[in-house]
Amino acid sequence: MDSFVQKIMKYKDVVRIFLQNPEKRYTPLELSRISQIPYASVWRLIQKLKAKKVILVERIRIQYMPPQQEVSGTLSAKEFFILSRGYFEKQKQKVNS
Repeated sequence: MDSFVQKIMKYKDVVRIFLQNPEKRYTPLELSRISQIPYASVWRLIQKLKAKKVILVERIRIQYMPPQQEVSGTLSAKEFFILSRGYFEKQKQKVNS
């Protein structure tokens, strides 16, 4: 069996979360908490799903301004993951043809 399929079968709760709410965006930490799977395992699964283009990555830059300092702040980026509809449409076309 393909290692990708094995990984999906092992952590199917994460995939189920995406399928239950396809429009919602998740961070790896949210997925880890909801599915009760260790963060590192969720992160590795996300990397595999991203490589196969099953999910899309949306990166948002957030500027943090400490309350006492008006001039300097830090920029950080937060990644959100969303289910890719195009992937499943392509799979349906393969099955139908």
